[in-house]
Amino acid sequence: MSISGTQILLWCLVRGGSVFNITIERNNRVSDLKKAIKNKKPNDFANVDADRLTLWMLKNTVNINEIQSLFLQDNENDQNIVLLKDMRKIESYWPEDQNHSEDYIHVVVEPPVPTGQVGAHSLSPSNADNDMLKRQKLIKG
Repeated sequence: MSISGTQILLWCLVRGGSVFNITIERNNRVSDLKKAIKNKKPNDFANVDADRLTLWMLKNTVNINEIQSLFLQDNENDQNIVLLKDMRKIESYWPEDQNHSEDYIHVVVEPPVPTGQVGAHSLSPSNADNDMLKRQKLIKG
């Protein structure tokens, strides 16, 4: 999954879990980042396909102690939390010409909601993003 380009170190936090880092090429896509996360945490995501992980970028520096309170708030209009889209390149979120602190969390990894916890309605393409935003409010752990 390595594509030539400059690398970036990203600190990731699994919701309700641990903090770890991933080094990835900026030219890779978010879908490649999901695969790298699954490979780095094989036990945490043993029965989860990489494409089912939801990744959120924190635009501003947030330390580990502030993460939980950040996701307790109504974040649908929060400018600090950005849903990472699979087809976009890493560099579109973390451009090489922008500095980013290596001392803070960059990515929050949200595992899929277990099937038994999903509501009775089915997701349609028009409301899938809204349902994902609502799921972010669930606190695991």
